[in-house]
Amino acid sequence: MSKDDRLRIGKASDGLSEFVITFWNDPRRPNKIFFDIVFMPDPTESARFESAMVSFTFGTHTRDGKRLPLKIRDISPIAANVAPTVRHEEDVEKPQRPDDEISLFSSFSAEPESEGTTIPGTTQVQGQGIDTPTALWTFEENKALANVRGLIANHELSVTLPDTHNIWITFWAKAVLERQSSFWKRKVTLQ
Repeated sequence: MSKDDRLRIGKASDGLSEFVITFWNDPRRPNKIFFDIVFMPDPTESARFESAMVSFTFGTHTRDGKRLPLKIRDISPIAANVAPTVRHEEDVEKPQRPDDEISLFSSFSAEPESEGTTIPGTTQVQGQGIDTPTALWTFEENKALANVRGLIANHELSVTLPDTHNIWITFWAKAVLERQSSFWKRKVTLQ
């Protein structure tokens, strides 16, 4: 299963806001499993995800059917302060004739670049679980910054195990969503 063949293993939503967990692996990187965590607040209202937690427990099946835990060798990220950066590369093709349409190409990159424009807000990601069967990540918006817009939308997590054949995975996740208008404010925990 490659990154293009991701398997959605979890989704929680409230209205049009949702967070999604997908699983994938890369055959060129044996014993490593990847998870994509995506936070999508409702774009039609002032919604934002302010915090989240995901936990994955790994194990294997023995030949006689018993479930044994697997010790995690490595996780990523362990600690990260993720700041979104959007780089606009625009190439405008001018029309050759007056009736031709103008073509605009725009691409976005999450890679920090000096010429990029940083969107306000960062996400602090903390991971733990090396030498245990359970990996745990927490996501917190950085409230010290002005104009915090919630959690960064996309996060890639990974776990290295002693073996990825014949394994089982259990997981649990929650995210705190804040929705507000000029008259009310509401927090919802999605699980």
